[in-house]
Amino acid sequence: MKKFRFTLIGLFTSVILWLLIKSLELDLFEGISSLFRKLEIHEIDEIIFPVIVLLIFSHIDILKKHRKAKIESEKNNIYKAMLEANNHIINNFLNEMQIFKLTAEETSGFPKDILDLYDSIIRNSKTKIECLGDLKKLDAESISKAIQKSLYYRQTCVN
Repeated sequence: MKKFRFTLIGLFTSVILWLLIKSLELDLFEGISSLFRKLEIHEIDEIIFPVIVLLIFSHIDILKKHRKAKIESEKNNIYKAMLEANNHIINNFLNEMQIFKLTAEETSGFPKDILDLYDSIIRNSKTKIECLGDLKKLDAESISKAIQKSLYYRQTCVN
């Protein structure tokens, strides 16, 4: 029903207009015709049809832009949902990796520098994920900047 909302409004308006014309016994065509005859003196009638054509094509252009904006908005929504799902999966992976770390810490003779490297890798990955998750503008440049900033600011992301 929402798809044809304006068509239904137009139909309803047309029926009401037709009922008013019939009940008041108006002759709109004669009125428009006499208006054109009056405008003929000023040659304004010659510009009416080009203006109508301009309005039709302008309306088509507006509809196309609206459709394109709607498609882009839908793409952004899909990307955000995919990114949230991806973040969830990777965060689960990082949390599960903590089990391996605990096992490594409990293993005697395991090199401490390897554990420190492991912590650094997990921290850097988590920062990058958070930076991507905090993006407000979804374009290639913003994503690239977020990753670059996460490389420089290891603990926090600045968008």
